[in-house]
Amino acid sequence: MSNIKNNSQWIKELDRYSSIKTQFFLYGNIQDTFLDPTKQNGEKKSWPLPITKFLEEYFLSKSYEIITFYDISDGFNFSSEEMKLSFERLSRGKETYIKQNNFSPEKQPYNNSPVSKLNKHYLKDPNKALDAVRLVMQNPNVLSAIIINYASFLTDSPQQLTDDEREFFLKIRKCSNETSRVGKYYNTLILLCDKLNDLPTKLYINNPLAHTMQINWPSESERKQILTVLYDGFHLEKELEENEKEKCIGKFAKLTEGLMCRELDFLRSFSKQEKICLTDSKALIECYKFGTRESKWNQITSSYFKNAQKKLQKRIKGQEEAILTVLDILKRAKMGMAGIQHSSGFNKPKGVLFFAGPTGVGKTELAKALAEFLFGDENFCVRFDMSEYGQEHSDQKLFGAPPGYVGYEQGGQLTNKISQNPFCILLFDEIEKAHKKILDKFLQVLEDGRMTDSKGQTVYFSESIIIFTSNIGSASIDFEKNKYESVKKIIKKAIDKHFKLELRRPELLNRFGDNFVIFDFIRPEIMEQIIDKILIQIKADLSKRMKVNIIISPKVLTTILEKSNQNIENGARGVGNVIEKMFVNPLARYLFDNHIENSNVEIISIEKNIQDGVELYELKIKKESK
Repeated sequence: MSNIKNNSQWIKELDRYSSIKTQFFLYGNIQDTFLDPTKQNGEKKSWPLPITKFLEEYFLSKSYEIITFYDISDGFNFSSEEMKLSFERLSRGKETYIKQNNFSPEKQPYNNSPVSKLNKHYLKDPNKALDAVRLVMQNPNVLSAIIINYASFLTDSPQQLTDDEREFFLKIRKCSNETSRVGKYYNTLILLCDKLNDLPTKLYINNPLAHTMQINWPSESERKQILTVLYDGFHLEKELEENEKEKCIGKFAKLTEGLMCRELDFLRSFSKQEKICLTDSKALIECYKFGTRESKWNQITSSYFKNAQKKLQKRIKGQEEAILTVLDILKRAKMGMAGIQHSSGFNKPKGVLFFAGPTGVGKTELAKALAEFLFGDENFCVRFDMSEYGQEHSDQKLFGAPPGYVGYEQGGQLTNKISQNPFCILLFDEIEKAHKKILDKFLQVLEDGRMTDSKGQTVYFSESIIIFTSNIGSASIDFEKNKYESVKKIIKKAIDKHFKLELRRPELLNRFGDNFVIFDFIRPEIMEQIIDKILIQIKADLSKRMKVNIIISPKVLTTILEKSNQNIENGARGVGNVIEKMFVNPLARYLFDNHIENSNVEIISIEKNIQDGVELYELKIKKESK
């Protein structure tokens, strides 16, 4: 096999070490399928094989005489009666338990199912199965390969073994030293597990005869190789010329980054089922990932953006440059050009934005406005307050608790949300308050556009827009002395310092690229617009619910504006607090005490009174009329 090109790294390692190592621990992407490189030359090609069948073909090519698979559920499995009988003969050794069960392989028809008597006997006692394995591995005349499948299920706690488990694993460790060499190769024992830490570390640490190998997800060249084999099974509206076929397969291989080879076979069947042509690879992959052929992004036309700036400015006041920057990024996302400069651009989120600036200036509000603008409802903005994720283990809330921990079956808050609705805006408010461990998780989300939760389910972020907000650097700025251009420079410098020097995560900063949107302070000239906006909302709500028409005099507006300007550093949120205290509370008190409904109420002025040392505001009302 060593002369075969474009095969996986783990296959190369297995080929390189098979003549000098006696035990191999394979972990990672073991549930995938693999092409047999010995059959990929010329016209002779093999269908993708499960790893067990692949290993069987591999060892057959090396002239191994016995190849068997063992797991604690089905016992031993053999591909031929001859191998089974040879194994039974070699495994007798000093043991007599097979004879005691009156099992005579010469008199029994070959049975490859897990209910054979041999399998039943070993199924009951894994330790006795390992006794047989050791005897076979010690034999210097017959070259054997034994694969223990589902090794992750051998113990629940590799650090706290029972007595039986300790004996079982000790036999595996001893087996590496007892194995005989037969010609060029050693008798070989392989354990297949999901994660290497599913097994006791004493099996492979400081064991010179053992070799651990991680099986990674397939590379682009491997996916291309698989797709070439699967090509004829896809739905095709017309036969492609050879050069067109090659381009189509190459494009498809790029777009399937992060998928297993087994999933490429699923895509082949999916293509036939949904009648989606291989040439329309993007639609095929999106349909497979999200279960729908109707992308919400496809429903967004250029007419959406015709009056977009004005629509957003109605909700967010005084942030014209921020709105224009965001709209440019949205147009890029709509054109499918987010991350296009990167090789994995298709899988990246539609857009990644970092909103930075003072508190109460419209960062969260703009995210909600974008959700309503793009998807018709601001509930498509899923908000996470990152101050709730400041502890080291808070990542379990977002991505799910590990197996065995409380809440494991519930999954993660983030992965559940994106699984339910991949077309959304994800808002991570005040990201600087999150624990560093969570920030590391975001590296994969921003780079690969996917995340596997604790239950092993992969969710995709490639149809979402991700927005982070932060107040970094804004608290120390004197807004009266610094215009917007100075504010931008100060905040951007503070963000660089935070990620590079304090967090030591410059790679995360790089993931944001140039997508920083710096918000300005609420300037005095904008304050009146914000007050008008809030009061209009209040008047509309009362008119709809209570049929009360509120008329506000210019004197009232002036009073509120003067008070708001005294707290301008608190932004629009501070304005809301002022209006609540000076206007909403006394208005609610008046309407409640006087049982007002279906009336016109004209407010002339706001008066401040002190009652028992408490500052209260009263509204001077002109007599209401029906």
